[in-house]
Amino acid sequence: MPEVIVSCDTSTSKFAVVVWIDGKPIDRKVFKTGETKVKKKLKSVTYFDNKIEQINWITNEVIKFIEPYKPQKVCLESLSFSSIGNQTRNLAGVYHVFCDKLVEVLGLDFKDITPIPPTVIKATARTLYPLDEQTYTNTKGKVSKKEIGKPEVMFIANQLHPEVLEGYSKSASSEKAGYEDLSDALICYYAYKKGLV
Repeated sequence: MPEVIVSCDTSTSKFAVVVWIDGKPIDRKVFKTGETKVKKKLKSVTYFDNKIEQINWITNEVIKFIEPYKPQKVCLESLSFSSIGNQTRNLAGVYHVFCDKLVEVLGLDFKDITPIPPTVIKATARTLYPLDEQTYTNTKGKVSKKEIGKPEVMFIANQLHPEVLEGYSKSASSEKAGYEDLSDALICYYAYKKGLV
C-alpha cells in the first residue's frame, strides 16, 4: 500500500497543500481567500465579508482537494507563539478548524496529524543545504549556523522540487501568488520525514 502524506502551510490568505505518494510530490495547490473590503481584487482569490465563513470555505476546499488521495498522515506548519496581532487569531482558527475536519471528515486520528513549528521548518531547510554551506565562520573565527529566513527556505525548496513551485509567483499581490507558501509546505514534509518534531 503506498504511503500518502499531505503537507500544508495553513493560512486564511494562501493555504498551500502538497500531496506526497511514496516520497514524491504528485499534486499541489494554493487556496486563496481575502476580505471583500480590499481595494485591489484578484481573480484567483475568493473574497468574504465574514471571517468565520472565510475559514469554513478555505478549510472545506482543502479537504475536498485532498480527500480523493486518502492521506494516512498530515503534517502542517504549526502556530508561531512569538507572533502577535489580530491575524494570529485567524491563523489559529484556520489551524484548529482544519485539524478538526481532518478527523471528522477524513477519519484521521489526531495522532496522524503532526504540527511542525516554524523554527523547525527553518532548521530543516538548513540541513538540506550542502554540508559546507550549513555553517559559516565569522570575522572572529567562530563557526555559526547559516541564518535561514524565507529566501533560504524558498531557495532550497526550489532546489529540491522546482516542479512543485512552477507557475507560482513570489509576489503576494500576483494572481499566481503562493511560491513562498508552497515552499513552506515542501520543507514541512522534510521536517516530518526527518523526525525533527
